[in-house]
Amino acid sequence: MKHTHHRPTTRALTLSGLAVAALALGACGSADHGSDHGSLPGMGAAPSASATAGTQAGTQTGTDATSAHNDADATFASMMIPHHEQAVTMSEMAAKSASSADVTQLASQIGAAQGPEIETMRGWLTAWDVLPTDDSEMNGMTNSDGSTATGHEGHDMGSDGSMGDMPGMMSADEMTALGRAAGTDFDRMWLEMMVRHHEGAVEMARTETTDGQNADAKALAQQIITSQTAEITRMKALLTQLR
Repeated sequence: MKHTHHRPTTRALTLSGLAVAALALGACGSADHGSDHGSLPGMGAAPSASATAGTQAGTQTGTDATSAHNDADATFASMMIPHHEQAVTMSEMAAKSASSADVTQLASQIGAAQGPEIETMRGWLTAWDVLPTDDSEMNGMTNSDGSTATGHEGHDMGSDGSMGDMPGMMSADEMTALGRAAGTDFDRMWLEMMVRHHEGAVEMARTETTDGQNADAKALAQQIITSQTAEITRMKALLTQLR
């Protein structure tokens, strides 16, 4: 009778022990399973508040750096816009009147490059709250609040504030003469004028790289120096072929 009484108890204890062990193993398996999920791509912890704040601060700093500018930057953009516009006009004239395929190709290249640069610089003036100026205002730039941002003294302005003495700019008479030329005479005149025009742009760009503050404006100035210096070399070579 004693054996009969103790056997169920022993069996029950054994089963209970197995159940506890199974539960323990199940708990460990769940913990391991959760750990595995944590290591899957895309399942990492969310960014910390400090990391998010750092990213936002970096973005804000970049915005501030883009907006920062001085009078040299504003003068560079305000003067280079009409300078580029004249180059685009001359390029359009070449598309209609040039007899040389090389001149036509170069003119197209110049127009394609300088058109977008004009829009970029207009965007800067808007961001900097500086109004674009016309020929009569080149002795000083007018801000939207009516105040005046003086032009950079490194640029040669006419006494009447006109752009006639801006480095490399063609006069109205020169543009008229170019418009009347044809054939190789046009090619030669266009190349000679565009060489001078580019040299003026390079001069203004060098002033910006030295005196400017805005990183984007200085980068564009350096780009102008590099690209237009190469184009000057090409145009001089084409002139040699025409002579």
